[in-house]
Amino acid sequence: MSSMSPPQIKCPNPKCGQLRSVTDRYCGACGSALQADVRELVKWALEEQTKDREVLQVETAKAIAEKVWNWGRLFGSIAGVSTAFFVIALAVVGFKSTADIDRSRTEAQVASAKAKAEADKSASDAKDSIKEMTADLQKRLDDIETKRKEVIAQFELEKGQLDEVGKKLPALVKRIDGVVARLDTTEPQLARLDKKVGELEDKFVGKPLEPALRNRLKQQLVPFRQYLETRSLRGSRDDIPFNHGGPAANDQIAYFPTDPKIVIGSYFLNDEQFLDAPAAIAREFAHHVLFMSLTDTVTREDVSSSLRMTSLESGLADYYVASWTNSPSLYQAVAAVLKQRGEFDKDEIRNLKNGRSLKDLQGLPAFDAVGGGEIWGSVFWELREKLGPSVTDNLLSGAWQSIRPEDVKEDPLAIAKWLRDKLVELAIPQEGGKHVETIRKVFERRGLSP
Repeated sequence: MSSMSPPQIKCPNPKCGQLRSVTDRYCGACGSALQADVRELVKWALEEQTKDREVLQVETAKAIAEKVWNWGRLFGSIAGVSTAFFVIALAVVGFKSTADIDRSRTEAQVASAKAKAEADKSASDAKDSIKEMTADLQKRLDDIETKRKEVIAQFELEKGQLDEVGKKLPALVKRIDGVVARLDTTEPQLARLDKKVGELEDKFVGKPLEPALRNRLKQQLVPFRQYLETRSLRGSRDDIPFNHGGPAANDQIAYFPTDPKIVIGSYFLNDEQFLDAPAAIAREFAHHVLFMSLTDTVTREDVSSSLRMTSLESGLADYYVASWTNSPSLYQAVAAVLKQRGEFDKDEIRNLKNGRSLKDLQGLPAFDAVGGGEIWGSVFWELREKLGPSVTDNLLSGAWQSIRPEDVKEDPLAIAKWLRDKLVELAIPQEGGKHVETIRKVFERRGLSP
């Protein structure tokens, strides 16, 4: 049975160009990879299968025809031979009857049909394989196209942004140049301003107290320091920095939290009655303790930079002095010095039993820390009357030392709400939470909505 040679393709290597069979994967001459046309391969396979089937049919028919022809010749040449001889002749070539001839023909048809089915199946398999390969290739091409479009879109977006920056860049450079030029002229001005600030500090802050006078004042504060220690205020153990105020602070007693020091003016340092009254400087020491008791999460600068928070701190300083002396009337010794000089007409500087509302804080200037502190102090004093000194003192110290940066606010009523909620939180675990409702009612009575 003959076989048709497969078609040939030309080697793609321009230096070679030899013809090779489509069934070869590489050129036998130069080794270059060959790229056969799938359609040519399928066509050749189908023709090969068809050729085999046709050859089988032709050869089968030829064999039958030759046998019949030989029978005819034999039959014709020996006319007188009987039918028996014809049967014998058929038997000699392998056919005992006409049924054998039919069976041989049927077997040839079956073989032909089988060859055709196999050829059809091979063609179908090849077609399905080509279809799958084509679909896979198309999917890859689609993915590549999608990615290409995404890359182009991203490129266009970034190019547009760069173009926009490029348009703004000259104006930005010009502005920077202007700022640099202004800085060149500002530096001398800042130096002069710094010098003036230094001069003002000398006039107000003055110099450190003489050791003897400083030790005398520190001894006066020992009882108050011990009292604050019992209230768990961490800053009560810190040293006390005292300064003799300059000419601008003759009638002042003040505390500076960012550069901790207590400044006392000459009017008070020259008055023996003042020097013998520990409560007279207790408020400034309370400031010192409160600021030094802040945790690491919030700084003295954070709190002191908020004018409304300094009002709260001022109220706490007043309250702790009043709680220590067990009297809402504050700083009689300071009032006496000022009264003698004709600069004050009352026997006390402040009284925490005043019933003022927290809403009054909104009507005060933000810088009036003393006025705001008087309102806060009155709220704390009422809590003390309801809950007792120890419970109130410790609740307030716990709330103060829990301040976080986000608790530093400029709205006085927002500060009041934070403080009330913090006091309630701290009071819940104490004595079955029996103080919680009292705290809420005091704040509500002082103007804070539930």
